Amino acid sequence: MKLAAIVPVGPLDSMGYQYNSELVLRNLCHYFDYVLVASNTRRTKKIDIQDPKIKFFSSEDYWDPLINGVEKLNIENEVTTKLLAEARKLDADFVVNVSINQYIDGLNFDRLKLYCEELLQNNTPWGWLYKAYQVEMEVTYPSIKLPWVLSVRDSGDMRFIPDGLVYRGEVIRHQNGFYDSAPFFLFDLFCEFNIYDLSSKRAFLAGTDWDVGPKVFENEVTHEVLSYFQRKLSTKVKNKNYKLSDWGMSAYKNYPFDSMVSKLKKSYTPYWKAKLIKIISNIRKIKLT
Repeated sequence: MKLAAIVPVGPLDSMGYQYNSELVLRNLCHYFDYVLVASNTRRTKKIDIQDPKIKFFSSEDYWDPLINGVEKLNIENEVTTKLLAEARKLDADFVVNVSINQYIDGLNFDRLKLYCEELLQNNTPWGWLYKAYQVEMEVTYPSIKLPWVLSVRDSGDMRFIPDGLVYRGEVIRHQNGFYDSAPFFLFDLFCEFNIYDLSSKRAFLAGTDWDVGPKVFENEVTHEVLSYFQRKLSTKVKNKNYKLSDWGMSAYKNYPFDSMVSKLKKSYTPYWKAKLIKIISNIRKIKLT
């Protein structure tokens, strides 16, 4: 069983990606058989990490278009689908679509391999990728799943879309929820950026469907900014029993001293409440069927 990570990247020198992108790539190289990385911007024409497992793509075929000499972000740029095509040229069995601010630990990678073996045995063309958050030195339960684990053998009629997948004409979207029994999960670094990173990211996303969240004025950490991220954090459920790996500790040490997460109150949804909501939701689904 061979697994390939495909990693689309934008600017790696700002927006908060400059702190841990190298660690993430080293992490993926440690576990995966192949790591395929592609840049959608002319600002990232090379990566510093050198590893035989990495294949890096940065060319006109991958970059966003120039409009009046200015690069215009195109959220429909199918960089990940192009990487999937590259993965077909290798002997990988499955590809996993990973963001540049996410990593995996040894326990979850072992579980990911078992998950892929089960997909293979059942001739299932795709599976869910579960995402938890690392909040400084704390970990949450997975709260989102995306259809981003794909069988290379059965990927001829698949293409990635933002937060989803199109398989044989069917659109499969990401789902939010409380996935305390997820078969595996990746760790997303929650709010590792500072206000200057957030400001540059909002400018980069301006005018696109991803231009959401609080407005930033003169790099000021306003009540609106803090409240936005505080609300996001309060919907997560802390996993009190999960021990952060060395990868996670190293990532935390790379945070800037003024990271956004350091300014937030560590307030979560109680486990019992999330469990109760999940049970009620499942009962309603049964009644509807």
